[in-house]
Amino acid sequence: MAEFDFILSEEEQLTLIDFFFKTGARIVPDLMYIVPQVDVLNNTEEIVEIINNLKSCGPFCLTWDNYQTYPYAISRVDREEGTRYYLEQRYGGPYLKFFECRFLQRADKIRLTTGFIGHYPSYYIDDQFTEVSVPPELKERYKEITKFIRKMTKPAKGSTRKYWIGKEALKAVKSGTHELSIALKLPE
Repeated sequence: MAEFDFILSEEEQLTLIDFFFKTGARIVPDLMYIVPQVDVLNNTEEIVEIINNLKSCGPFCLTWDNYQTYPYAISRVDREEGTRYYLEQRYGGPYLKFFECRFLQRADKIRLTTGFIGHYPSYYIDDQFTEVSVPPELKERYKEITKFIRKMTKPAKGSTRKYWIGKEALKAVKSGTHELSIALKLPE
């Protein structure tokens, strides 16, 4: 999976989400649904509401009209609280996955978690596992988004991968008001 890992401040993340909408993205949260249809979010405020009201949310799926060729696959699961529906991973789309950074209040600091944007190398379009490759337009959109993120971040080395930390997030960590959820060698 192509994956670009980052750590952003709340303001930087809002800037990124606004950018998604400016590119014409349709954003669908990967949640348990009560009915077998997905919610398409229309603005940044709706995404923030989901992030703030749920203890955990799966990634968000980003699609664009000119490259979403196949509908999302929705599966059913029977749970104690009743029947729920969820998005099957790698089915439909193709789409980018956006996993948001979280801002966890601790006793004296805010803990910043990592987020990412990425896509699978291929997607399934039916029950026979017919695979389709990611279209070049979606790969270009991924590059456009990672370029946008790079402009507001600096590279930081983790133990096994590179992360991009927002300039504002970095200032907050260095000032002591925030802490990271992972160990990183921070840039100057």
